[in-house]
Amino acid sequence: MTTAPRAPRTRSSIARMLTTGLLLTITTVLVLGGSSYARIQTLLAERADVDATYAVLDDISALRVLVRDAERGQRGYVITGREYYLEPYEQAVGDVGDLVDALAAETGTSAAAAAARAELRSAVAAKLSEMQTTIALRRSSGFPAAQALVATDDGRRAMQRITAALDVLEADERALLAEQQRTATLNAARTRALIVAGTDCLVLLMAAGALWVDRRIVRPVQRVAAAAQQLAAGETTEPAAVSGPAEVVAVGEAVNTALEVLVASRDKAVAADRAKSAFLATMSHEIRTPMNAVIGMTDLLLDTPLEPHQRELAETVRDSGETLLVVIDEVLDFSQLQAGSLRLADEPFDVRACVAGAAALVRHEAGAKGLELVVEVSPAVPAALRGDAPRLHQVLVHLLRNAVTFTSRGEVVLTAVVAPGDPGSAPRVRFAVRDTGTGIAPERIGELFRSFAPLDPFTRPQGGVGLGLAICSGLAGAMGGALRVESTLGIGSTFTLDVPLAEAADAVAAPARPAADLTGREVLVVDDNATNRRVLQLQLQGWGATCTGVASAGEALALVAGGRAFDAALVDMHMPGTDGEQLANALRALPTGRDLPLVLLSSGQRHPSATAAGVVDAVLSKPVRSALLEEALRGLLGPAARPATAGPTTNSATVPTAAPAASPAAAPAARGSALRVLLAEDNAVNQRVAQLLLAKFGHEVDTVDNGLRALEAARASRYDVVLMDLHMPEMDGLQATRLIRSEVPGELQPRIIALTASVLSEDREACREAGMDDHLTKPVRARELEDALARVLSAVRDDPAGAWSSQATGAPAPDARVPVTVPLEVAVRARIADLGGADTDADRALFAQLLTSFVERAPGAVADLEDALASGDARELETRAHSLKGSAANLGAEVLAQLCADLEARARAGEAPIGRSLEGLREEVERTCRTFSAIAGEFTAAVRDPGAVPADEPAGW
Repeated sequence: MTTAPRAPRTRSSIARMLTTGLLLTITTVLVLGGSSYARIQTLLAERADVDATYAVLDDISALRVLVRDAERGQRGYVITGREYYLEPYEQAVGDVGDLVDALAAETGTSAAAAAARAELRSAVAAKLSEMQTTIALRRSSGFPAAQALVATDDGRRAMQRITAALDVLEADERALLAEQQRTATLNAARTRALIVAGTDCLVLLMAAGALWVDRRIVRPVQRVAAAAQQLAAGETTEPAAVSGPAEVVAVGEAVNTALEVLVASRDKAVAADRAKSAFLATMSHEIRTPMNAVIGMTDLLLDTPLEPHQRELAETVRDSGETLLVVIDEVLDFSQLQAGSLRLADEPFDVRACVAGAAALVRHEAGAKGLELVVEVSPAVPAALRGDAPRLHQVLVHLLRNAVTFTSRGEVVLTAVVAPGDPGSAPRVRFAVRDTGTGIAPERIGELFRSFAPLDPFTRPQGGVGLGLAICSGLAGAMGGALRVESTLGIGSTFTLDVPLAEAADAVAAPARPAADLTGREVLVVDDNATNRRVLQLQLQGWGATCTGVASAGEALALVAGGRAFDAALVDMHMPGTDGEQLANALRALPTGRDLPLVLLSSGQRHPSATAAGVVDAVLSKPVRSALLEEALRGLLGPAARPATAGPTTNSATVPTAAPAASPAAAPAARGSALRVLLAEDNAVNQRVAQLLLAKFGHEVDTVDNGLRALEAARASRYDVVLMDLHMPEMDGLQATRLIRSEVPGELQPRIIALTASVLSEDREACREAGMDDHLTKPVRARELEDALARVLSAVRDDPAGAWSSQATGAPAPDARVPVTVPLEVAVRARIADLGGADTDADRALFAQLLTSFVERAPGAVADLEDALASGDARELETRAHSLKGSAANLGAEVLAQLCADLEARARAGEAPIGRSLEGLREEVERTCRTFSAIAGEFTAAVRDPGAVPADEPAGW
């Protein structure tokens, strides 16, 4: 017997299921609602009967009150004879009849009730008649006649009859009310039970419907949605379960079909991504190898005598090569981030050294633009952390370069603090790069971290393809952190990087140095930038010194000239008005500043002149490394020096001068012998570049062209360092290094520095595992090679102390700056010292003539200003103010010069105070003239040869 094939199951649609459930629910609600409505109408009718009974009881009570009121009014009139006592009586008589009629219609139909109504009507009529007769007798016959009628007790008996009848009616109504209430309570309970039962049925019905919907619709949809989410997340192992309504089945089948397509596409994409990564890595290596020759040879060419046009061409070649390397690095990093193949190191590193190195790379760029580059690392940040220092360094350098690029004036500040985090989690360090640049429009902030979206699409001074911030954001995410930005147009931007960095418990801390020679020292900090002053003060306070910070040369001169003694002074080179070098000269001219140890802080491209070497004791580049500043101060002060005491003192001891640090290139000469270097490089051009650089640095070099020969040379001779290329024929650099480490005797072991065109972290890790000590990326820059060889000479790595930010602990001390008003005479004498001094009769006669000429012409200049102001001639006012400003500034009258500058600016902007006086400016001119006259008189009296000044010496503005 054959079984007929089963027909395919017909699946209901979601619409049909939902419609059926909705109709069933509506029917149940209608039945429950109709039953509840009928019961509620019954309750309302019963409530109306109860209310009517209460109204009858109210009428009975009202009738009692009216009869009593009428009786009281009657008695009052009978006793007193005064008509106003009849007012309650008259009002009550009018209402009593109506209430009696109403009670006759409202009360029950029982025999007792009917008899009581008849008795009530009769008794009320008798009472009203008795009261009416009594009142009439009182009016006509007087009180005795009325009293005699009252004494018959007819009124009292009538009142008793009324009370008895009302009591019967009230008792009957209360019995009726009790019955009505019992009936209403019973019906309310039945209605409540009906509603509760109906609601329970509806709830059960809806719960059953919800379970049915969950089983037949929700669960199949959830299974399909879970499969779709897994598919979106890249999990392609589980297909969607096909069940449920027709629509869900169709969606599940579509998801499974998409899964099959995406799996195939994923496999193709993975294969293509592997091929792309391999291609990019290969191309990076192949491009970097010739670029090593291009940039290296260009650097050597720039060190030779060239004509200006030739130098410009060579610099263009070098800069283009550097730009090409930036593009290569960005594309390779971006590719690794996209592919998820970026490997991060987890090694101990010095966070302060990392921050210092990042700032050092942009120091010259910031200095060339006149920007203040400030670095501050909180003392709470641990000295040694674990993480990927090169990647962190890469992000910080890019953020700093962006800040410098888009900031034309002001400052760029890099800070590092411990960010608040969850208890028990790894500490988070917050790095912030703040600038005072142009800022970023709010609508553009969302595009900053997108690929191929440079900050400024029209200007790319640093090269690149707009991947920098996208890479920084990706690196921050790979390190478990986040990169965000806050910006305001016209004010500046702040990029904040939060990174979890565990403290390196196994790192060896740098030995603590004694701080006794700086404890209690009084140091003067002169810098117009408030952030710089704060950072320097925190550093000095951390070493136990006491700081006084001022913002200008005038304030510093006023303190020193006023007798304030300091152990040392830190002076910024670049300040408005009087710069650091001029201030140093002025301080040396003062008795209390002649032997004061001075440290000049230079920035960027502006360096002190050759004559400054005889004036200042040390010169440090900004941002100042903490270790270098501490070393300079310790060398200047020395253990034998004493803290400054109050009052003017002259230090007759010889102040040690900080010798400039020798450059790495000069190190071999200082040692008395050169390093022996073995160069392992198979490319002839790269060999030549390296040989020229090493010869320039004064080292001895032997060259081999493969790893096997490098191994043989290391066995045969002792070398201080081996520069090892990784990719060479016969034996590569990694294998050669392993063999050198395992086969060469310990006394012949050299330091090995890898030379490779690869920038992958995997390759750096392979170098370390093979036994290499350092790593240089091709093309190798001369400065990088210098630094690496310098580390070999000293047998230590970069700056083991690693500290360059404030090491102070605890809360920062308040700003020690004391606001002062610079004495005009001090400022003028300092300016004269800047101009060469008045040491000879000719100088004194010249300055006396200049000061006297100013005194003679100043009143006329003020009068010209007032005339221009009165006439409303803004152009003339600007010209006159500019002229007086220049004359005052040239002679050190800074306050007067500033007043003139303000007036000039307001005139130029069309905001001149037309019609107003210049009283303040005139008073300052008079004060300046008095000071100038006193100094000129002093110089004139001291001149031994009145003819020392040529007759044609200019004495005007």
